[in-house]
Amino acid sequence: MSKLHKAIRDLIAHTSAHEPTVTSEEITEGWADTVSRALSVARRNRRRYTAAAAIGAAAVVGALLWLTIPSGTGLLSTGREIELYALRTPASFTDGEGSSVKLLMAGGTEMLIDSPEALIDHDASGSLVIDHDSVAAPAVAEQAPSDAPVYNQVIVPYGRRSRLTMADGTRMWLNSGSRVVYPAAFASDSREIYLEGEAYLEVARDTSRPFTVKTSSMNIRVTGTRFNVFAYPGEARHEVALVQGGVTVRGSSAGECRLTPGHAVSSTAGGDLGSARRADVTSRISWVTNTLIYDDEPLQGVFERLRLYYGKQFVMDAGLDHIHITGKLDMPGSLESILESIAFSVPVTFEHAGGDTIRVHSLK
Repeated sequence: MSKLHKAIRDLIAHTSAHEPTVTSEEITEGWADTVSRALSVARRNRRRYTAAAAIGAAAVVGALLWLTIPSGTGLLSTGREIELYALRTPASFTDGEGSSVKLLMAGGTEMLIDSPEALIDHDASGSLVIDHDSVAAPAVAEQAPSDAPVYNQVIVPYGRRSRLTMADGTRMWLNSGSRVVYPAAFASDSREIYLEGEAYLEVARDTSRPFTVKTSSMNIRVTGTRFNVFAYPGEARHEVALVQGGVTVRGSSAGECRLTPGHAVSSTAGGDLGSARRADVTSRISWVTNTLIYDDEPLQGVFERLRLYYGKQFVMDAGLDHIHITGKLDMPGSLESILESIAFSVPVTFEHAGGDTIRVHSLK
């Protein structure tokens, strides 16, 4: 039995042994320990397996906790309900480049958005506008009992992007291979969302309702500001970069810091937060305008970004490690057009090796 499976089995045994008297504190401790162990095991495998294993384990754990905790245990008072919901409804980004952006409404309605921009706009009255056209949105009151939280999701496949405006006026740009879970209606005293992947946010200011972005490794708390969050599942490093205003970042395992504009902070996938540092935030948010900006970036780093955005694995020939790139890489079109741009500037050729693998060869 693998260590990953053993971690899940241990949690199942723990939950079964304590039902129906399991407490919210035990839920929190068991969840944090199991996710930490699952991610630790998954990181030792290949990168593609890492994402599948970590997400799969989290989905099993999330479903287990949701289904086996009896009513009256105080689950909704733990402050982790949006995380548990996200974990029991994992997203798939395997549909391929050019697939539709998905809007999953709290009532079960699924909307596919094929336009290049995929603009999704909610307003305070409950109206929904997609690509400037009004659509009928299901009534929140009909979606679930009044005491249960209800959530929407936006899932952005590889090769696509989306812009989401929430009912409070907050705007969010979602990068490829990302998803966000957000309430059908924000609470009267707080605003919480859950993010996987990468997003740039312009949070509407509301001091009476702090805005929190939750990821698997960090909680980012703001009242009104602009910042970028990089938190792809399976990646060893997650990051918050601040453009304007101020944010408080807390690692899910350890560490807390207050960021000022022009600074960034990184976390391990397990939630250990580092220290704030100066950062080039302009390059970090350039993807919002379909541009990647590089300053003496190793070629491998460029392909790492393209892997995340297009779901492809790049295998480089030996001897290409010394190549660095400086400049802008426009990304308005397909992956093929981007590779052509790279080949125009760098002495390399590309070979589609089957499946999701692209080999990078030195041009001799």
